[in-house]
Amino acid sequence: MLAEIENSADEISTPAELIVALRVCSRRYAAARKYLQKGGWTLRDVFLLVTMRLRPIVFHTALEMFRAYAAYEHLMPGFWSDSQKTHNSSCPSSLLAKRDLIRNWNYRPEEVLDLPIAQVEWERLAAMEAEGALNFIDTEMIAAAKAMAQEEAAKTKEAANGAG
Repeated sequence: MLAEIENSADEISTPAELIVALRVCSRRYAAARKYLQKGGWTLRDVFLLVTMRLRPIVFHTALEMFRAYAAYEHLMPGFWSDSQKTHNSSCPSSLLAKRDLIRNWNYRPEEVLDLPIAQVEWERLAAMEAEGALNFIDTEMIAAAKAMAQEEAAKTKEAANGAG
């Protein structure tokens, strides 16, 4: 549920949608589910809705903050996968990750449901690295190596042009 809202943050276009997204993402899974099943808005929700409609800057600021939160929640590390130790699946990786945390790492289902989706993915990647199925890549180190290689290529080209 939380993952679906976080994944569709760019599709939120009204104050009402944003309020529901904020209420769901700020609660634990069971409380968010209860909030959605209840279907009724609290006085606080109505006040926030009126404020966002009367002062659009409040809505746009809150929307941008929520979108930034959702984007941050999906940041993943660079990694290299050993294709012999991993397999392709048509199942969403977040579901596989949740299953792995429950099955292999002794998380209770309600604990996994309360975790932010990025944390679930990170936990799964860490477990896969521990099993030797992938290696994390230091993207800063790769960028530095690429810059050094480009400098060397430029020096080689310069030397070749000067010698010719």
